[in-house]
Amino acid sequence: APAYITTDADGSATAGFSYTWPSGFASDYAAKDYFDVNGTATTGTLEPNTMYEVCGSKVKTGLCNKRLLKGGIALTDWKMTDDGAGALLAILALAGLCSCLFCIVYSL
Repeated sequence: APAYITTDADGSATAGFSYTWPSGFASDYAAKDYFDVNGTATTGTLEPNTMYEVCGSKVKTGLCNKRLLKGGIALTDWKMTDDGAGALLAILALAGLCSCLFCIVYSL
């Protein structure tokens, strides 16, 4: 995902997608947030001649660092981070693979 999206006079987002501060906007320009607090994009209501911040200064190595864990018990009850959920998933996948291999070898 880009860091910034700029719209044209019609409000179309085809004016520009960039990973750095777009030219044509002053450095003190207050960019609007592209995502609301729920993480929903505002694609249907883009204003003309406006710059939207998708990731902005939060971009690392050209990639947008948005949360991948969007909901479920791991996020709401266990308060897991993306890294924690990934580690748990990797451990469970390895345990499942080892169980399957054990069953195959044991049945021979």
